[in-house]
Amino acid sequence: MDAPDIGEQPVGENLLVNSDFSSGNEGWENAVTSPGAADVSFENGRAVYKISNVGTEDWNVQLKQNGIVLEQGEHYKVTFKAKSSEARTIKLAMLSPSYNWFGGEDLVLDKDQEEEFTVEFTMNDETETNASMVISMGAIAEIDTLASTVELSEFSLIRTA
Repeated sequence: MDAPDIGEQPVGENLLVNSDFSSGNEGWENAVTSPGAADVSFENGRAVYKISNVGTEDWNVQLKQNGIVLEQGEHYKVTFKAKSSEARTIKLAMLSPSYNWFGGEDLVLDKDQEEEFTVEFTMNDETETNASMVISMGAIAEIDTLASTVELSEFSLIRTA
């Protein structure tokens, strides 16, 4: 079966919707599931997660954008800024609807230091027309994950070649 004809994505164009949160949470999914707990707001160009309980799994506290097209064989770069009120680790993952992993990595945040992160990956699987970009801020196995306030901003997902 041939991949759907989606047309070639322009190189260097941000593929995310409302990547600067100027329209609040439009295009984003706030996924906080028990036992994870967080007060979430979208203001001043940031998604702010005031996490009171990291839960038991990294996916207990997440920010997601769904409906992303990733083309087979293409190279992508994700950039964004993150800041935490406590030193901790968060996860970036590019996933299929059935949670197949296409790219991403664990990102270490220093206390009270806004940092810009860049993660590059190649889409080695077949073209996916409904991929998700997921930032997981819940408990990470074998890592002491502190409850904290995490601020996320200035997202970009571009095809680089």
